[in-house]
Order: sequence, then C-alpha cells, then structure tokens
Amino acid sequence: MKMIDYAESSFNQMLKNLSDYKILDDIKKLVINWNPIRIEFVASGSSFNGTLIVLDQLKKIIDYPLELHTPEYIVKQNQFDNNSLYILISQSGESTNILSCLDTLKNKKCKILSLTGDENSTFYSRSDNAFYYGAGHEKVGFVTTGVQTLCEFLIALFIKISNDLDSYKLFCKGVKRLQSFQDEIVRRTSDFSDINKLLLAQHSPTFFCGNLGNYGIAKEGALKWQETLKRPAMYYEVEEFLHGPDYQLTPSHAVFLLDDSSGDDRIYQVYRELHNVTDKVFLITYRDKSDQNTVLKLPAIDSPYLYTFSYLMVIQIIAAVLSDSTETWAKHPYFAAFNKKIGIKTQRYILKHK
Repeated sequence: MKMIDYAESSFNQMLKNLSDYKILDDIKKLVINWNPIRIEFVASGSSFNGTLIVLDQLKKIIDYPLELHTPEYIVKQNQFDNNSLYILISQSGESTNILSCLDTLKNKKCKILSLTGDENSTFYSRSDNAFYYGAGHEKVGFVTTGVQTLCEFLIALFIKISNDLDSYKLFCKGVKRLQSFQDEIVRRTSDFSDINKLLLAQHSPTFFCGNLGNYGIAKEGALKWQETLKRPAMYYEVEEFLHGPDYQLTPSHAVFLLDDSSGDDRIYQVYRELHNVTDKVFLITYRDKSDQNTVLKLPAIDSPYLYTFSYLMVIQIIAAVLSDSTETWAKHPYFAAFNKKIGIKTQRYILKHK
C-alpha cells in the first residue's frame, strides 16, 4: 500500500476502532487511581499535530488543566511534577526523542501513560503502561491514518473519563456518519486535485491557515508539504497570517485556507481578496460559498467532535497525489548523508523500513 491508500481509507480504520476500545476503561482506571492535578501531553511531528488538532475539544470535555509539549522541552526544562500525568505519544514507537523523554520521566518516578501506533515497538516494550491506539499498521514513513486514529482515540478516551455516556454515543454516531462520507470526500478531493493540477504542481512556498482545531491541521499540512513535496511551507492562524507573514506574498506563493464552523465570512473574504496577489489560493469548506475551481466543498459533518477530520484527509490526499505525480518522494543525496549521521529513529525502525 502507498500513502494515498492509507489516507483514503483512514475513516474505515476509525470505524473499526470503535469496536476495539475496551482499553479505554483500563486507562480510565489508571487516571482515576493516579488522580493527577494536570495532564501533560508529550509528542513530536504528526503525533504532536494530531494532539493539537483535538486539544481545545479535550479541554471542553474534561476538567483538567491540559498542556502539550515536545519531548525536548520536557527534558530540557528540567522541572518534573509528580502530581502531573504525562501522556507520551509516538506513532512509530521508535523515535529517539520520545524514548529519551520516557527514560528521563521514569527516572524521576513520574506518572506516565504511553500511547503508540505500534504495539511491537521499542517504546511499547520499554513503557510500564503502554497502549496501542489503533493506527492500523502503516507501512510507509509518512503518517496519515495514524493522525486520524490518534485524534479519535484521544476524544473517545476523554469522553470516557468524563463519564458522559450520551456524548460517547453521539461521538460514535458521528464516526459512523463520517465513514459513510469517505468515498464522497475522496472523490471530491480527487476531482479538485485533477482540476487544479497545474497550479498545485508548481513548486510554490505554501501557507496553511486555520483556526482552533484547523490550526493543528494547518501545522500538519505544512509538515506533509515539507516531508513529501520538499517545499517550504508555513502555518498560521488566519489573523496571524494577516499580521505580517502575508507581506511576503507574490504570485509565486500558494495559500490553503481552512474554513471553520463559526459561520463568519472572514475567511472567505480573505480567500477572495488574495486572488489579487496569486491565483494559487485554495479554500476548503463545508459551506456553499463559491463555484470556483479553487474551492473544495466537503459534505457537512454534523458533529461537535469531528468537523475537522475531513480537512485532515483532504490535505493528506492532495500531498500524496502531488508527490506521486511530480515524483518528489526521493530525498537529495546530500540529505541522505546528513540523515545517516543525525538519526531520529532507532536502528530497529530503519531496518523495518528498508
């Protein structure tokens, strides 16, 4: 399977996971027994971005102070709180930074919960309380389904901890509805990519802009553009983009705007006026705002928890399609030499992905 296959089928994996969530009750018992005063998420890369996508929602679900940090921040700031619960997250379970952070927190006798997309990983075996969140065993090096399933798992877990059975049923209903739209979302995204293929194929510095959960998707979009297309990419909230970063815009730049659910027309206004600067302005929305080719309208997901998930799939599919069509998967040979010296994954991961 290729990246495109995982991206296009990610909602199938989410639906499958709903029947495999018995471990949520086990984690809930741990959290209740630990009785932390705050929860600190620790992750990097797509695991960080996935957590960021749902962080604001999690804050509304549960009455705990929640923070999100990178492993390097936790280790370097050198202030450890035995009253906090550290939730460490690693899709591969083989990232050296998360393993180093795990060892540091264990030495400090902190409360640690480990979540991973690979139950056969070093991270899983080295952790005292490790759980597999149902990433679906992706065989490619660029995380796709792992982001969606992590977001799903975190929302489901926190609703369980909050003891809100009605909200959990509503969430499960939303996942089923989301999966029912999967083929339609894939079709619309494929049509959008085909219609705009000449604009998208240009090696343009690219901005991704979105608010709240869409800010996390903007960050993940920028990461995917950097990883797969090897293009400079940046991410901002919409108004922060308009307060300085937009000064550098020229006709050679590209901008992706992720519409939100507020009903405010501000993002559409920005989309419309940006066409005075560049023709590579793309809007992803649920609303009927325009019939222009650079607007991708998606089926509306009537769920307070899941409205961002379609946007995430769209960004992944476009990155995969463009990487295939423009043949950007290969890394520069100079980078390969660098990467050999400055590794971020264990030898076990390198051998597995040869």
